[in-house]
Amino acid sequence: MIPPRWAGIDLLNTDTATGVQHLLTTDTPCHLWCRWTMAEPRIHSKAILTRGLRTRDDVRFCFTVFFDIEQDEAGDTYSHTFQNTPWFVGVTRYFYFHGQVAGVTSPSTTAIFQWTRGLPPVTTTFYPDAHPEVSSCDGHVAKDTLGPSWSQSRDGAGDWHDDSQDNMFVSLRTSGAPAGRYYYFHRVIVTLDLSSIIGAAVNSAQFRIRGNYKTNNYGVNGALNLFRSDPTSMNDLINSDYSTNYTAPFATHILYAAYNSGGWNTFTLNATGLSYLQSRLNGDGKVKFMLRESNFDAPNNEPFSGKTNARLSFWMWSRDPRGLHKMYRRHFPTNVSVQKYAQRCILPLYQFTENRVICVR
Repeated sequence: MIPPRWAGIDLLNTDTATGVQHLLTTDTPCHLWCRWTMAEPRIHSKAILTRGLRTRDDVRFCFTVFFDIEQDEAGDTYSHTFQNTPWFVGVTRYFYFHGQVAGVTSPSTTAIFQWTRGLPPVTTTFYPDAHPEVSSCDGHVAKDTLGPSWSQSRDGAGDWHDDSQDNMFVSLRTSGAPAGRYYYFHRVIVTLDLSSIIGAAVNSAQFRIRGNYKTNNYGVNGALNLFRSDPTSMNDLINSDYSTNYTAPFATHILYAAYNSGGWNTFTLNATGLSYLQSRLNGDGKVKFMLRESNFDAPNNEPFSGKTNARLSFWMWSRDPRGLHKMYRRHFPTNVSVQKYAQRCILPLYQFTENRVICVR
């Protein structure tokens, strides 16, 4: 009977608070163990004799003073999770995987891998300054006077700003007469000073605001999202900052129906947002965001053509007087390489085939 076999197709190692988590994916359901050691495996040759003559050498891998960790999942699975802990920072271990298929021991193993545990990512929270601002701020900017058309209001010069009140809002609003003339276009700007973690590599980030009111009297499918902005100053807003906006979203938008007007609203940064954030941390650490309506304002889709007194708005608390919106960063300490932490399909230390032998002592 041919013994059952399996093959590893992907391995992800993640540094945790107390050790390292291994996640191995296989091509066949099986039940595995992670065999590890801190002693670097040794390689030696064994002579192969044919009729008393040395015809070739075979390779042996000596894997000594080892320990086995069983996978977390019960039964045979495609995904196999192992908690290799405790494992101290800076310590290197060597490991491979072996196991069974349907309860029958398999000759299949993976290659031998090595991993040096680094520090896990840490979370840092940032707030804009309360008024009077020093190194960052929040507030809203607007085209606040009657514009003759959607495009002239949307793309025209800003004529109002405020960064000293305890709330702020993003809004689109039309006049009472004549119909469809836009005179409120409000956008929110938030700047954050991340200079304390310059050089860090960002793993993930969230931007949170605390809503306090919303209105949508025509029931349009409005949404709110996070974008880049380039206000003139980090700690003060001016009217012309209204036009320093971008249209590439930094997160998944929050629809009007889902917007929490009495609690937190969270934007998890996407690849575009993280790339911008990383570029700032590779520079001076000064981050500039804009919140704007994302189904109509950002893509330039007019929602209220011919309608009077239309209202679509998202209200939120500002940093004045209470700091109720935050920027969360999960970043790597500056002395840890992100490439190593995020490395996928790690190259094996030693590669061998099933007809070779691992010597264990």
